[in-house]
Amino acid sequence: MVADPLRPPRRADLRPVSAPPPGVRSLYARVRAANADDLARSLARLEPVVARPGLRRALVQVEWGPLLGDPAAPAVFRAFLARRPDIMTGWVPVCHPQGPGHETLGRFATPPDCGACVLYQGRQCQGLGDEAVPFAGASAGPAMRPVEGDPRALSREAFSGPRPVCHWRPTHAQIATIAAAVRAAGGTLWDLGAGNGFVSALLAAEGGLDVTAVDQLDVYPAPPGVRRFVGDVRAVPGPPPAAVLISWPPGGDGFRDVVRRLRPDVLVLAYDADALCGRRRAHAEAWALPAAVHWFAAPHDDFAPWPGLPRRHRWRVACLHDRHVSSTAFSGVLEVRARQGAEVQSHAPFRYPWEG
Repeated sequence: MVADPLRPPRRADLRPVSAPPPGVRSLYARVRAANADDLARSLARLEPVVARPGLRRALVQVEWGPLLGDPAAPAVFRAFLARRPDIMTGWVPVCHPQGPGHETLGRFATPPDCGACVLYQGRQCQGLGDEAVPFAGASAGPAMRPVEGDPRALSREAFSGPRPVCHWRPTHAQIATIAAAVRAAGGTLWDLGAGNGFVSALLAAEGGLDVTAVDQLDVYPAPPGVRRFVGDVRAVPGPPPAAVLISWPPGGDGFRDVVRRLRPDVLVLAYDADALCGRRRAHAEAWALPAAVHWFAAPHDDFAPWPGLPRRHRWRVACLHDRHVSSTAFSGVLEVRARQGAEVQSHAPFRYPWEG
């Protein structure tokens, strides 16, 4: 039997709660067990929440290290995921004898050292599940495809695979609307947590904008027409911009405090309404063990309304979390919030190749 200490959540901003939020829409669960029987008991503690009809996304991360020698554990886990295959995701590592592709790829695995594993570094296996965030130890290049050349010329395939160019697919009408709003407010825009700067590059291509992509990672080149600042988003020098873009922020930080300090006239938000962007009151995290489950939730919502910045435009957009990209039931959200005088009209003289 596994010891049952109160474990911290993967995000320091979350607070212990007695139960998940009543309207929980997304769940991240960390599961610990010593054998298949313990795993079944740990997973059973998540059943009441997983069965809720309002739950839209669930990532269940088993710590596989103690289970590598248990041939029954993967079947227990897969049976659990099969109860809600429409919303639940998880993985069995390639190094487990019952893992996907083990017969052909298992010889390349180096358990328990994921850092030396070519499958993990190549993002073909998510590891043993003992990291705070999947792929936290990967060092084989950037997680996203760098922006090279004209960003408007990419195909739909660039938005899929292990290194997509972007987590969501904007349309030209949406980018033109955002660019017009930024121009009306003064023309300067900071893209906070920009990653590879793809959205920044699309906006810069519209013309008339001064765009700065801000990110702590120094692994991407500056996209065409975009200035790049490598460092903390809370330490960017210079006068505040007229507009701020926050696109697919990491779980646990939607930069709400930065927006409060900068006081932009235009705020553009792109996030997954059903998953792990920023801090959401409808998101819960759990440590599930055989003897107990410990719940954690965020104290506020990073995407709640802003005083003085009413919503002017809102679209649903396709994103990587959507299982059927041709569906109209997209889980991505794109919003333009602006002060009075920044109202704009969209125009779309052409469509991007990935729009179909």
